Amino acid sequence: MTEVIDLNGNKKILIEIPNICPYCQKGIKPVIVNSIKENFHEHLLLYVTFKCPICEELFFGKYYLDAYGSKALFEPSGYCFYPSEIIGGNGVEKEFSEEINTVSPNFVKIYNDAFKAEQSNLNSIIGLGYRLSFEY
Repeated sequence: MTEVIDLNGNKKILIEIPNICPYCQKGIKPVIVNSIKENFHEHLLLYVTFKCPICEELFFGKYYLDAYGSKALFEPSGYCFYPSEIIGGNGVEKEFSEEINTVSPNFVKIYNDAFKAEQSNLNSIIGLGYRLSFEY
């Protein structure tokens, strides 16, 4: 799903909005509450506050507006900006069979911790977490 964001007056951009709530994991069309454009070092960032219509939790999308170049901000190019990060939520957990939960509850816990780390882009520790879970 896409949505048009008004940056200031005559500058509008097209952004991809999340379709799954990071809290309740339901398929949604989030409500856009607010957006803030910020300069951060040499990057132009857009933070969008979303609200889940089901669980009513707030979460954020972070967009790098200079990822395609500033040309996309000033010309009606039709370019769509995608979130570089979704901030908020508890992360998704993998479901395992009752046999695996009974035989090795430590495996399930450690695997899901590593899976949540992967969802949070903690790439330097996910391999260790997955390996440890398989050792159990």
